[in-house]
Amino acid sequence: MQLKNLYDGASLNGFLIPGHRGLHKSPLLISAYKIRKKLRVAMRHGFSKNSASSGSPVAASNDAASGVPKKSAPTTCLSTDWISIDPAISKFLTLSGDAFNRAIWQFKLSNGKILNAVPGFAGGGFSKCYRPMFGQKCGLSAAHVEIPENATAVRVYYQWASFEDASFTDDNETISLPTGKRLYLQYGLIPQSLKHYEEKDPYADYSDVYAVRHALDDADPICERCGASSDFSFNYLISTDSSSIKASPYENSFDKVFPWSDIKKVTINGNEMIEIPKHFVKREIINGYEYTAISRTKHPGFEIDPSFVTKEGVKDFIYISAYQASMDESTNASSPDSDNPSPVIKSLPGRYVNVRRSLDKYKSLAAANSSKDYSFSVLDGCAALTLIRLFLIETATLDSQSIFTGLSCKPFMTNVPDSVYHALEDSSNSNSISIIKSPITARFKAGDCISILGAWKNEYTNSPNFYQRRITSIATDDAHKNRYIIQFDGKSTDIKKGITKITGLPAFCGCTDGVDYHSGVFIPSEESLRNDIFSGKLSFKYRGIENLYGNVWMLLDGTNVKDGKVSFTFPDGSVHSPSYNVPVQTAHISSDLLSSNTDNPMAVKKLGFDSLEPLIALPSVAGSGASLNSYYCCSWTNAGEADKSYVLTYGGAWDNLAHAGLFCFRAEFTSKSRVAYNSCRIMARPL
Repeated sequence: MQLKNLYDGASLNGFLIPGHRGLHKSPLLISAYKIRKKLRVAMRHGFSKNSASSGSPVAASNDAASGVPKKSAPTTCLSTDWISIDPAISKFLTLSGDAFNRAIWQFKLSNGKILNAVPGFAGGGFSKCYRPMFGQKCGLSAAHVEIPENATAVRVYYQWASFEDASFTDDNETISLPTGKRLYLQYGLIPQSLKHYEEKDPYADYSDVYAVRHALDDADPICERCGASSDFSFNYLISTDSSSIKASPYENSFDKVFPWSDIKKVTINGNEMIEIPKHFVKREIINGYEYTAISRTKHPGFEIDPSFVTKEGVKDFIYISAYQASMDESTNASSPDSDNPSPVIKSLPGRYVNVRRSLDKYKSLAAANSSKDYSFSVLDGCAALTLIRLFLIETATLDSQSIFTGLSCKPFMTNVPDSVYHALEDSSNSNSISIIKSPITARFKAGDCISILGAWKNEYTNSPNFYQRRITSIATDDAHKNRYIIQFDGKSTDIKKGITKITGLPAFCGCTDGVDYHSGVFIPSEESLRNDIFSGKLSFKYRGIENLYGNVWMLLDGTNVKDGKVSFTFPDGSVHSPSYNVPVQTAHISSDLLSSNTDNPMAVKKLGFDSLEPLIALPSVAGSGASLNSYYCCSWTNAGEADKSYVLTYGGAWDNLAHAGLFCFRAEFTSKSRVAYNSCRIMARPL
């Protein structure tokens, strides 16, 4: 069949994938198309209670069974045509692009039955595309659904209201509508673009240049692939105890090309590390597009990634820790009988992430791993940008959370009196705590890392068996149905009503070791996949690196922000400062900001570019119409106190919700600050 243009009835210039045997090399079910703004007559469907049974759109405002909210619903909606699908190709579908604000899925089954308003993934809802964050209206840049068994066709209601309307009210909140031009419907969970060049691809003649580009003024975070990777696709694995599922039906093309093909896990000085080979890089802006490129060989304008250039010369490899920093607190300098009298942070599974130490302290703890062959340090800013480039080019999206949401939706204790974290009952010598049921405490799950304490300050230590614990079970209190009883391991302790609190900690190192592939997530069971995969409650690994972002803020060595200027100390000892300023930003990460759909003051809109320092890519514009589901889909913080030097922290922590991600940075702490949600990652370079 041929799709019809939803605005004027003209044919689309796209195609359908007819079936598994005839799978097109492109990972798209429907190609992109552009909506011509001058055509304002939308395909309108009236809302009627019987519309579903007649085969017309399902969005009946007076039909509770449809799952569509009743309040203030607009009188029109836009829908795709019915599209034939083959569940044998993939278990999933993804809607992306910039022309939708709703994703209401409807399926036809082989027996002729129509399934109305099939729920999307965790947080997807029926009326709005949510980030997976307890009902905050933030929006995803992609919407996902699991294809029902025996489904033969799908239709998506992708926008309410006509383009003449600037906004409408949904549950007493004004929602701005997008006016974008692109819509993509694809097999799998990975949003990928089918934008096409309007001019010559600058890397088209190179067989080993892999690149992406995006227009600087385009709010759609999906990038265009170019160079030798113009028709490549990305994939990862979803693993359970009993099975593994590919996120999309397409191969990961990057497994066969350098440098991704040569990234591997190794053991160095008792640490599990990821070996990354030397490569050449380039970042440039051409005709309003930003290009990021990686190559095995040097081409005009390319340079060796500075992560590989040290005072001793150019190195063939760098090594990034597979896990965030941990430390065996039972073997430290305070224990004279210890077999390991020198404190050291490690990259090992089966440990708690170490938090609440300063960058200065972490640097000495990392350096203790060094030997005559390898120099260890805290992950530096250059290496962080190396990882960002590798991830960006492979996934081809600025919205990293649409690929891996990361561990970003777990509780973090506040000291507000009578908060939901407080114990509701006294209990002596106990391994359980009773707390109120709430949307926040509902995020606790068995297996979570937690701490039981009165306050972070002057109390929390990185002590396993006492301040570092894991939840063993959660149950509703039979006597008080509005309470949870949480059981935890470790040494028993006294619980004091209104004083003792429970808080989340970063996830246990090694949560993704059950994934038998370099990239993916591990979920409790296949049955929980739809609720868990984009819930913000799962660790992930990328090319063997667990929690590249999310889980805990990572302090970056060699990075400073002072009076709006950035300085990077490169591994060769040289100091580099781009000409642009980073914005001062007084807002702070909070769930309140998630509802800002069109102008979030923390949202990154643009990365700075200095032709003399092109590889230092940090936020230069925040807010100004950006949101957490547009442009870079991440947040930026710069406290901006005059004449004060801040170190950069990266990635976001376990409670930062949609703010976390690949381009999430924070300039708010000095090298001596000890913060409960800061940690680091170690790295090594050959000597």
